[in-house]
Amino acid sequence: MKAKRIFLAVLLTAALSVSSAAPAVLAESPAAPEVTTITVFRPNLGEEDYMGLQSVDGETLLPPAFASIEVVGKFAIVYSDETDSFYLYDWQKRAFVAEYPLMYPNGAYIVIADAVEGGHYGLLDQSGAVASEMQWRWMGEVVDEVVWVADDARRVNLLHIPSGELLLAQAVDSCTAFSGGFAGFCRHGRVSFADMEGHELATDFVRVEKSDAADGWFAVQTKDGQKGWYMPERGEFAEKMPEGIG
Repeated sequence: MKAKRIFLAVLLTAALSVSSAAPAVLAESPAAPEVTTITVFRPNLGEEDYMGLQSVDGETLLPPAFASIEVVGKFAIVYSDETDSFYLYDWQKRAFVAEYPLMYPNGAYIVIADAVEGGHYGLLDQSGAVASEMQWRWMGEVVDEVVWVADDARRVNLLHIPSGELLLAQAVDSCTAFSGGFAGFCRHGRVSFADMEGHELATDFVRVEKSDAADGWFAVQTKDGQKGWYMPERGEFAEKMPEGIG
């Protein structure tokens, strides 16, 4: 274990010796063959089930010294339990390019955070560039190019990632995930729906939940307590889920 800790310290320090904001890139060898396919491997299944990374030709890109490795496009998200940090590894360049306390894939993006708990969230794009700074206290599921976010005041809005624009004119109190191209949200006790361009559809409902039974349908409740199902795409309300759905 001590030898493993020393090895990791040398490996990661060499790769990220400048700073977390501008990490150094490991030198690339011009003679190194191009890597097009990679595989996560575990040579020692058991108590110390550490992972490594190798090419389809069997070249070891990362030794089996990491607690988890998740391949995302041209990157691998690597977690070291020795340093308790996540590292972004560009396997085509054989280089570590970034380090964050938390990192995980979300749609076509990678979520980054400045702390595991109580921190701020941001996004990296598929090139590894910062698509959204770590300024959000909460972040939902990325759908196409939009994602629900909340600021320090817990105000929720719909973020268009490429432009950085908040699509709703006013923040909302709570929201659902997207389903069938729409998401429900509550503002001042009233339910509305938004599409992925930020267009709003107001209703008289007072509660909304995304249905896991059918795409595009939401469980809703009226002010007088009536419950039912609503599809914002068609503006259709049903007291019971229509037959043949779900």
